[in-house]
Amino acid sequence: MKITPSRLMNIVLAIALLVSMLLLNVSMSTGEYDPWADINGDGIIDISDATPIGMGWLATGDPTRNVNVTNWPYSEPVCVWWETYLAYPDILTSSLFWEYRFGHLHILGITETLSPGASIAVEVWGLTWNTENTLAKSFPCYTRVLYGSHNFFNLTIPVPSASFLFKAYVMTPDSNCVISLSYYLTWA
Repeated sequence: MKITPSRLMNIVLAIALLVSMLLLNVSMSTGEYDPWADINGDGIIDISDATPIGMGWLATGDPTRNVNVTNWPYSEPVCVWWETYLAYPDILTSSLFWEYRFGHLHILGITETLSPGASIAVEVWGLTWNTENTLAKSFPCYTRVLYGSHNFFNLTIPVPSASFLFKAYVMTPDSNCVISLSYYLTWA
């Protein structure tokens, strides 16, 4: 490839701009601080974080090495229902929850005093919104049916959507129960 005088001038100007920004410590970032990009862990993403990458350019090795990450983000537990009475044919519907930063939904629940032979359904519903975020369409994502008088359940499912809600209903006529349900979220 032949380097023309105008192309050489563009390269020189780009290098001069980059060097001047680094010397003047001008930030080119417009996004949030990313701890994964802060290689040396000093709280600033700068040229010192790019140096180890440049020094290791085209190096080879074992990509299956064991990497343990112990600080995955997680949410605080959220109580949806606490010892809430539910009777056939009523449907218990939670408020709407907005959680868009996580990948997995962990649901903890207990049902008590359900009549022998009766069953209760616990559902997770996701919502999709129109482009103006003014109208939502709900869709069922997961259903867990529980039988017997005392049930403890612990479920982990992918977060169904940025907004979701819970529903519960007794499936057996002339039956009732008490339900408690909470959730928390994890990134992975």
